Formats: sequence, C-alpha cells, structure tokens
Amino acid sequence: MTTATSKGLRQDIQQLRGIAVLAVIINHLGVAWLPGGYLGVDMFFVVSGFVITLSMLSGGSSTEPRTHFFVHFWIRRMFRLWPMLFVTVIVTTAVLLVTGLANPDSLLTGLTSVLALSNFRLLFGRLEYFALDTGADWFMHTWSLAVEEQIYVALSVVFTALVAHVLFFLS
Repeated sequence: MTTATSKGLRQDIQQLRGIAVLAVIINHLGVAWLPGGYLGVDMFFVVSGFVITLSMLSGGSSTEPRTHFFVHFWIRRMFRLWPMLFVTVIVTTAVLLVTGLANPDSLLTGLTSVLALSNFRLLFGRLEYFALDTGADWFMHTWSLAVEEQIYVALSVVFTALVAHVLFFLS
C-alpha cells in the first residue's frame, strides 16, 4: 500500500489543503459560524504555489534543459486536471441543455473554463462572484482553477527567465 509519506508528500501541506477545502465547502453551505470561509481559496492558492515552486526548484535533472522540464510539468498537469474538467463541463452542459436550464452566459463560462480563462470571462462579463444572485452560472467556480493554471504559466516564464539570466551572466 502506498501512503502519502512514501510518495514524498508532506503531511502538513496535505492538512493545510484539507482545511482550505473544508473552509470553502462550509462557506458554500452558508454556515454562519464561519464567515469568510472563502479565504480557504486564498489559503489553497498559497499552499499550491508553495508546492509548485518547490517542484520547479527541485525538478528536472541537471542535464535536462529547463524548457523540457516545464513542458513535462505542463503535460503532467494537463493529464491530471483536464480530463475531469472536460467530463464535468460536458456532463453539466448536457444536463443543463436537457433540463432547459442552460443559458448562454453559463455555457460561455463552461467553454472558457476548459481554456483556463473563466476568471477573465467572469471578470469582464456581467457576473460578480460575491453578488447574492449570480444569475445561475453553473461554471462560476472554475475561476479558481483558471487562476491557478495562469499562475503556473507565470511561474514557468519567471523561472525560465531567471535561469536564462543567471546562465547569461555566468558565461
């Protein structure tokens, strides 16, 4: 049997992820004793950023070019996250269409979610995430996944630029 520790996962980080997820779930349930449970999303971003930065700092071999490491990193991310996202978007869209609950705004957010751009769709669209009535956009919650993926792109660019900068000055 494989445990989290035998995979090299830090238990403290896994516990922080769990607390963040519970805070978000409790917030969405509308439990009054945890106002601000939405901060669990921020907490998850910080923990995820820490883990990904460690992965990028320690990833790859010394002979492997950094660009190859980032390509492999992105391929792993794609195969880990996108299959379930695609299934979720397709099944939810089908249910919305069959039940007559589909609306163009929601379907557009679903489409942009598979492109990791739903946060921009929601930002520039008519929806306000913290509004009491969001107009039943069934894919609104995909904004956080889009932000996370965009942060990974930004980190990849920053790390590549830093490595190139250091190598330029060392040569």
